[in-house]
Parts: sequence; C-alpha cells; structure tokens
Amino acid sequence: NPRAVFCSISAYGREGPYRDRLGFDPVAQAESGFVAMNGYPDRQGVRASSAVMDISTAMMVGNAVLGALFARNRDGEGQFVEVGLFDTALLMTGWASMQHLMTGVPHKRHGNTSTDTSPSGVFQSKDQAFYINCGNDKIFNRLALQVLERPDLANDPVLAQRQGRLARQNELFATLDELFAQQPWAYWQERMRAAQIPCGEVRSVGEALRSPEARAREAVTWIPHPTVGQVPNVASPIRFAKTPVVDPVAAPTIGQHSEEILREVLGYDDARIAALAARGVFGERVALKPPAA
Repeated sequence: NPRAVFCSISAYGREGPYRDRLGFDPVAQAESGFVAMNGYPDRQGVRASSAVMDISTAMMVGNAVLGALFARNRDGEGQFVEVGLFDTALLMTGWASMQHLMTGVPHKRHGNTSTDTSPSGVFQSKDQAFYINCGNDKIFNRLALQVLERPDLANDPVLAQRQGRLARQNELFATLDELFAQQPWAYWQERMRAAQIPCGEVRSVGEALRSPEARAREAVTWIPHPTVGQVPNVASPIRFAKTPVVDPVAAPTIGQHSEEILREVLGYDDARIAALAARGVFGERVALKPPAA
C-alpha cells in the first residue's frame, strides 16, 4: 500500500553500530547529558523522576506521523518515519546543548537557580516554599519596587543589570530570604501577581492536581469504566476551538475486545472461538460470552 505511513521507535536508530542496544528512559537521560545538567554541583546529577524522554519521544512520533500524513495529502504517497529515543533526549537538553556548541564551556549544575537570570530559584515564605523566575531587568525592578518596597535594590547600579545580579547572587538571595520569611505566601502571592512577577508555590503532585489552577482548567476528569465504574484521568492540554474531540475512553482490559474482533472482523464462528478459548488462547482473565443458543 503506497499510501501507508509507518513509524518506528528505537533506542539508537534502526541502522548503524548501536541498532542492537536496548533503551529505557533513564538510560537516555544519562547518556544525553540530561542527568549531568540537573541537580546540585556538590553531588552527582539526578534524573527526572517523570519519564520525560519516553513522553517527549511519543510527542515527536505524533508530530512525525502527522507530518507524513500532511505530506501524503499533498503528494499522494505514504512513507516510513523513524524517531530515536537517544536523538530526542539530546534535543531535550534544550539550551544547554546549544550553549555548549557555541561556547565549548562544560555545563555546570546550579540546582534550582539559573545560569542566565537572577533572582530565579526557590524561596521560603513564612509558611510555604515558592519559585520566582526574574527573567529580565524589568521584572527585577518590579519585584524590588512593587513587591518588596526596596528602592535601594532597584536603584543599585550593579543589581539593576542581569550580570551584576548573577555576580552578587549569594548576597541578593540572602536579602530575599530574609524578606520573604517575614510574611506568608498569600501575602507575597497577591503582591507578585499584581506586579506581574512569574512565580508559583512549590507543590506536591497531589497538591497540583487539587490546585485552583487545575480546577479552573478542568485538568482532572473521570472516564467511565466497565468494571470499576470510573477511573481518574488527566485531561489533554490541547483545546480546540472548533474541531470536535471525542471523549476519552478507559484502556481496555486484557482481551476485552478479542471476541468482538474475531467474530466481527475475522468472521470466526462460535465453535472456532470456543475452541480457541479451550486452548487458553485468551488467558485466564478473559471471560467470553457463552455461544448463542
């Protein structure tokens, strides 16, 4: 079928000297440099607990197949596409890989702080840890004036510039730690939101799923399930304004559709299906419907 689109996922590609190697997410994180760029400088790098390379590879596959389908609509022919786990992992190092290619300087781990912006990192209020990302000089100026009410920080000729804040980061963080500890998170959150400071509380996964932001976005939904009633689901982040989207369905149980496929797609009769069941083809957990009388 010349219109068919095929996609292959492998660890290191289907060709070349490493085509035989197995690959798992944490291995790809380690070999791509992703582990080495995360964590603190006084210890080994750390992997992301989430399977970021598996997930991002799947997203690349989705884009690859969509691109092939789009090309087929134009050219009338399908094609073979391939996505490698290691290739994706290299891409997921993001700015660090390009920074190294441009400068040749080895990347260093900086924990929760940033190599390019300051102050960016985790701070502790009176009752809650939170993250601030001061991505430019204007944001720092608003933080100093509108949130902290410290014009001396805003008007300091060194701290007013990004490079100056990076050079004096330890001093700046000590000042911010002292100030933020004086008030609860609710106080700082209100002021930073009014001043348009990118920030957010440090949450557990459970806290994030139950957060006001998640509720406002209807991020957690429930899917009907044939045996347990319903199962929880994290909704897709993609929202279409016009295109109808089908409701998600629960993952099928083992062999849930075996009989349906054999009967309706392959045309097997009751006797043939019963013979397969007797041989254990469907496994112990699959309960087939009794043959029609």
